[in-house]
Amino acid sequence: MFNVNGTIPKIIGGFRDLRGLYLSFNHLGGSIPSDIGGNCGKLEHLELTRNILVEGIPKSIGKCRGLKTFLLYLNMLEEVIPIELGQLRQLEVLDISRNNIGGSIPAELGNCSKLSVLLEASVGSQATLEGQLPGSWDSYGNLELLNLANNYYSGKIPEGFSNCKKLHFLNLSSNRLTWEIFDKIHVPCITLFDISGNYLSGSIPKFNNDACAPFQSLRGDPSNFYDSTSAYISYFTHRTQIESPLPLFGDGDSFTVFHNFGSNNLTGTVQSMTIASERLGKQIVYAFFAGRNNLIGSFPRSFFEKCDQVRGSVERIRGGDYGTEGHDREANNGKVDRIGGVDEDDVVFVNVLVSGEAGGDGVDGSLDVGKVELTPSGGVNERDLTAVRSRRYEGCNIKGLV
Repeated sequence: MFNVNGTIPKIIGGFRDLRGLYLSFNHLGGSIPSDIGGNCGKLEHLELTRNILVEGIPKSIGKCRGLKTFLLYLNMLEEVIPIELGQLRQLEVLDISRNNIGGSIPAELGNCSKLSVLLEASVGSQATLEGQLPGSWDSYGNLELLNLANNYYSGKIPEGFSNCKKLHFLNLSSNRLTWEIFDKIHVPCITLFDISGNYLSGSIPKFNNDACAPFQSLRGDPSNFYDSTSAYISYFTHRTQIESPLPLFGDGDSFTVFHNFGSNNLTGTVQSMTIASERLGKQIVYAFFAGRNNLIGSFPRSFFEKCDQVRGSVERIRGGDYGTEGHDREANNGKVDRIGGVDEDDVVFVNVLVSGEAGGDGVDGSLDVGKVELTPSGGVNERDLTAVRSRRYEGCNIKGLV
């Protein structure tokens, strides 16, 4: 494979008819030349992923008014997100994840009304984005994927996320978010919803269950040779499928819906399934994780009543071990080590793999879900587990309960 070394030449700023600059997966160093914004009126795609670029994002990029994709993933860029990016009214995909960029999301970025993919995730010691999330998301009506994981964002989850009705991937995991979870967020329609590893309190609400927007980006636009939004959505769909350590997720014919509330300070009862009825189907594997909280009450019957409408479901609930959690955060700069969104040291008290097909090795009889009590520490009463292990509930075979 041929790799380009050196720096990005300033002469690129003189190419008036340049529509795409693709320099990803090279060994380019130095800074992004500000000259690139000199004559970039026709530039639509600027891809500089996986290089060793340093310093900041040039403010002159804001002059590239026709820019649709701007990819800077995995470099060594610093400073802050320039407010001039808010001038990119045609921007659809912005990926600045895994850099050393600090500060917060500028309010001006809300002017990019066509933005469908926004990634600012960090890893480990690279996490530098901080402050509170913007309160208003009214102009982000086309947003489908938002990944702000592994940063230092604080405050509450904005109520404005309720305006993002096309959102299918929302990852706010491993930040410092507090307060309660807003019930108007369209969680039942979201394919990947991950708020694990924060300091959220209150209960898991019954979310807004309005009609879900169609998942168009997976099909893509056949008339568009370069459909970057579809590429990102397909990639994250694939990652959701393969990165979970649970064996049921490995089936290539299934489609995973994953909702992760783990490693917070949540209390109260689990009221219902957090998946919309139109998201159910024979190809769907539904995963609900709420480990490392302080949940109490009965395990909700609704998790089992609809098991014949999905290919399978996985419920993981464990919690109360805040001593260990606090140690993990302190030792890892406030972060929680996770594999595929699940804590590495998570001990599963409830791991229900429910198949939509009756039969199997289960014992005949119905499962009295009301007797599967969550103890005040967030665990499950072992006596009740013994009573329900390897049994069926209304024709649904319990493949595993450990």
